[in-house]
Amino acid sequence: TLNVSQTAAEFARSIASDTTSYVATVKQYATAVSGADYPPIGKSGLKSQLKQIARLIRAGSPSRAYFASQGGYDTHSQQNSPGHHPDLVGELSDAMNDFYGYLAANGLSQNVVIMTYSDFGRRVQANSTAGTDHGTASVALIVGDLVKPGIYGQYPDLTKLDTNGNPVIQVDFRNHISDLVTALGADPTPIVGGSYPKLGYI
Repeated sequence: TLNVSQTAAEFARSIASDTTSYVATVKQYATAVSGADYPPIGKSGLKSQLKQIARLIRAGSPSRAYFASQGGYDTHSQQNSPGHHPDLVGELSDAMNDFYGYLAANGLSQNVVIMTYSDFGRRVQANSTAGTDHGTASVALIVGDLVKPGIYGQYPDLTKLDTNGNPVIQVDFRNHISDLVTALGADPTPIVGGSYPKLGYI
């Protein structure tokens, strides 16, 4: 945050200095493990991100949370065609499998939980171009040795949609974050802006 006694230039210099320090620290951990034994990533941006995260974890980075992203889901037509949903979901599945498998092979999977989320879901009804438009409810995958397996929530009732034709949301994604932050030993309330009941999978 900007201190009122700081000029804009001083603030910019402090941010630049901090950033340089952060980059040096990340580089220190990132170069400690080569990742040569990690499964091939090909041209997958998601696999590349998860490989770097796996290397940081294996090197002992003190970070407690990491973020990786996969784009390409903003499609509204021909969703079952090559390069769209089947390939995207396949890439996600392979990337998570490689990431978890690498951690397990190195005795680290017991310390890691993977959570997926999306900033939009999909409508139930197809549009006129063999696709579906943006919706609200979606699914989240939670993977890890600490996770109690199962389905949390009910299968959506496709006969009871909201007024926009979306499945009714059952679990707020902030509830997932709340549970995971709690598992890390921190108070989730200031992060998610409220209190949520425990879902029970961790």
